[in-house]
Amino acid sequence: MRWLDMDRKPSLEIQLRLRRTFLAHGFRELTMGGIAQACGFTRRNLYFYFSSKEEVFRSSVAFLNEDSAARALAAGRVLLEKGASATDVLTEILHVRYGVFRRELSQSPHAVELNAEAFRLCRDIMIETATTFTKSVAGVIGEMARDGRLSLREDFTAAQIAQMLLDGARGTNQSLPPVAASALPRRYRMICQAILHGATAPAASTGTRGAGAAETRKQLRFR
Repeated sequence: MRWLDMDRKPSLEIQLRLRRTFLAHGFRELTMGGIAQACGFTRRNLYFYFSSKEEVFRSSVAFLNEDSAARALAAGRVLLEKGASATDVLTEILHVRYGVFRRELSQSPHAVELNAEAFRLCRDIMIETATTFTKSVAGVIGEMARDGRLSLREDFTAAQIAQMLLDGARGTNQSLPPVAASALPRRYRMICQAILHGATAPAASTGTRGAGAAETRKQLRFR
């Protein structure tokens, strides 16, 4: 973005004001003047950092993604150092990364609009931050495998497991009907438990289905 090249990166306080403004007023009806007024500074101040409201919005989304990813990994690190289980660590990472802001967004009357605008204007930002975050979560999973907190099957890598976990969390946030914000931590835990430990067991089988059941047991074996 322009301000990155010009060393005019908005402060944390400015980013928080921008986020509150979009949550309170949405995106489509806002003007640069309206954003400046809602944030408590002049149009000149705003144009010092941004050239358009689209650029303001993209900056806000980029900051949100980067900040929540950093907070999520830090929260997971705290639990790692306390000796928490892999399920607890990964549930906390998913909740801080995807659930905390989802709770905040759910209280905005403009939630649907903001979600749509984020996909329309910020898809490249979301792809970039998702890719980086997936690699970081894979690193956490690899670390837990090395210290014996979990054991990876030979047919799955830490990167694949991280991808499945994050796909599940993002899918939960886009569920229809929407999942209540208060229910998100439980949903994230269910995702972690299902992916890490499996959600089904081989069905009892006799007769001609015995061979198939044996193969199913082989496929579902978890360490």
